[in-house]
Amino acid sequence: LSRHMQSRKNVGKILASTGIPVTELQASIIIGAEGSSYTMLRYLVERLPFMICPKWIKSLAQPISVADVVAYLAKCAKYHKTTGQIFEIGGPDILSYEELMRTYAKYLGKNIKIIQIPILTTRLSAYWVDLVTPVKASLARPLVESLVHNTTVSDNSITKIIPLKLQTVTKAIESATKEMSQKNQIEKSDSEKTNYFTNQRVLITLLPILGLIGTSHYWTDMRPEMYNMAWTLVSIVWLVGIVFAVRFAHVRTRLGYLLAGLLSWMAFGFWIFDSAYCTLDLSIVCKEYITNTTTMIRNIIGIATATACVAASHNAFHKIHHYQYKGTPIRT
Repeated sequence: LSRHMQSRKNVGKILASTGIPVTELQASIIIGAEGSSYTMLRYLVERLPFMICPKWIKSLAQPISVADVVAYLAKCAKYHKTTGQIFEIGGPDILSYEELMRTYAKYLGKNIKIIQIPILTTRLSAYWVDLVTPVKASLARPLVESLVHNTTVSDNSITKIIPLKLQTVTKAIESATKEMSQKNQIEKSDSEKTNYFTNQRVLITLLPILGLIGTSHYWTDMRPEMYNMAWTLVSIVWLVGIVFAVRFAHVRTRLGYLLAGLLSWMAFGFWIFDSAYCTLDLSIVCKEYITNTTTMIRNIIGIATATACVAASHNAFHKIHHYQYKGTPIRT
């Protein structure tokens, strides 16, 4: 068992050791509006057009709706046969985590591409989940470690004591999604000097402008070195990064704000060094500097834009958890 699953069993043993009758229900993935497993699933599928996943996505699970879990708990209090027993509970569907993601994607009417690679560790998976979903790495890692194992019901004896009409995975997803959509959006707190949504809008607006300023080198710059293969490749990678940053910032992920901040710092440093000739009388970026008023104005505008992007990405990166971590959906 993973540490997370073992800790669950240990909690049951500790509670049972007090002498008070304890009924223990062991579940696989619980699908509910504010459940961490459901949150991880929901945001991964909604935000990513394709996913690079480790081999654990082939592990089998038996998801159960949180409403069915509550029903089992309530009925256990009425049926004395359950007292002091340990039961496994699960829904009617057995499927892998990949199939679960595809089921949710189908519910949304969305096609997703999943690429499986063997080298993605649980630690790396947890950090990726942290950057793309509201689930922090400290919680994502034990959840991911648990997904490595099959978690299907091997003993369904509780169904003979408590017969329930269990919800299918699709029905459970539908119920959880409807409940999540009814949550109220969290507004700006009194302690915040700047609003998260303002920072997000500023960033999404300024990033394309930053990219446009960067491309202006190729139609205003008179230095031959700016057209060599190395600079061109760096520029292409930087511009592609801008596109991805806008995309991930639009769907409100920490990854988008992190990427935007790194790209903005790169642009800021480039234009600062490119303008060093004004004070140091030397050229850092290129071997020689051709005095050009247009280039200088472009550098100043670029520095100001990059500075604003750095500030907005930093603020959004650190504020996003406040708006996602209280069961509140981030509307896209």
